[in-house]
Amino acid sequence: FCIYFVDGPIERESPNQFSIFNQDTALISFFFQLELLVAKNLIAANLNGTSDPYAIITCGTEKRFSSMVLSSRNPMWGEEFNFAVEELPIEVVIMIYDPYHSYSYGSKT
Repeated sequence: FCIYFVDGPIERESPNQFSIFNQDTALISFFFQLELLVAKNLIAANLNGTSDPYAIITCGTEKRFSSMVLSSRNPMWGEEFNFAVEELPIEVVIMIYDPYHSYSYGSKT
């Protein structure tokens, strides 16, 4: 995965600009974009030798969900996820799951 940081404080222009904040006057110190690229050689969770993986990305208390890639042990997502946090460092955890078998492939922090 890749993380991109934007320099300087960013103030919210509207209450819905960043869904991770509930307060109308929140000041965001850091905005970053995480790009979920690929996973390789996942364990086959399906009987046909493939998996249907998706990812859950957790940043602090916020979660984002990737799309599910059907029938793949080497999924390619290429999806971007935006987070805004008030301070660094912040822990980012990426968990890969197969939804039909309650199977977790593990995580990367």
